[in-house]
Amino acid sequence: RLFYTWHSAFHGIIKRIDTMKLTQLKSFVLVVLSNHLAAVSARSTGAATCGTGESIAFGHGNSNTPGSLSSSNLVLKWDETALDPSQATTLNSGTEHTLTLTSTGGVDFKGFLLRLSGKNGENTSSALIVKDGISQTLGICEDDVVGVTHTNSNGKPSVSVGLSYGDAAELLLEVTVVTTAKSNWVYDKFDLSLVEPSTSAPSSKPSFVTKSPAHAPSITSIPSMHPTESPSAAPTVSNAPSSAKKTSAPSPSASSSGRVLYSTLCGVLAVVVLVLSLS
Repeated sequence: RLFYTWHSAFHGIIKRIDTMKLTQLKSFVLVVLSNHLAAVSARSTGAATCGTGESIAFGHGNSNTPGSLSSSNLVLKWDETALDPSQATTLNSGTEHTLTLTSTGGVDFKGFLLRLSGKNGENTSSALIVKDGISQTLGICEDDVVGVTHTNSNGKPSVSVGLSYGDAAELLLEVTVVTTAKSNWVYDKFDLSLVEPSTSAPSSKPSFVTKSPAHAPSITSIPSMHPTESPSAAPTVSNAPSSAKKTSAPSPSASSSGRVLYSTLCGVLAVVVLVLSLS
């Protein structure tokens, strides 16, 4: 009888455990199915994940390493300048820039995810700005991260998103694009350096503002061409310096002595000529 009692109790416990397992299994299956259906619905009207890296491969049937944007004739530009994933791009902070994802090969893309995060913990949750009806902010991103994704799976030749961050920062922009089919997707990441605009940078256009010289002479100091006053005293000859050599005029006595000497020489010369002619 004791054995029968223990056997009945043990059988009841096993049955109860099996019942609990079946209930939990049913709940688990329902959760998985609901999440799967939600994920399928989210992928047609937006990305199902906001994870970093090449995470969009989950659920897109492609376990291979994705190609780059350029491999599918896609280009990402900011303000008409193409971004290069191999080098950092410098942008001014406090200014709204336009990011444009464009297909250059004539084939539209179906879906996309632009994910912006801070490399040093910067909060970028409001740094991407939706600009049209084919994009939307992804609501499942982390609190300090922002993502913008598609609203439908229709073909898109291009999409534009605004980017604005108020301070200097080092940001990471990750771009994932689903092209012609759910298994065909590409991924690139771009380093963005936000810097404060320089106030001392020269203007690109010449300035036409003219300024007066700092030490321009006053009009009152310009000499008049017609003096209004006569000089108080004329300078004397003795005080005026002369740059030329002065020659003194001969006095009357010196001139008279010269004439006498000249007459005497002429007389002597006449006597000498006369003597020479007689001899």
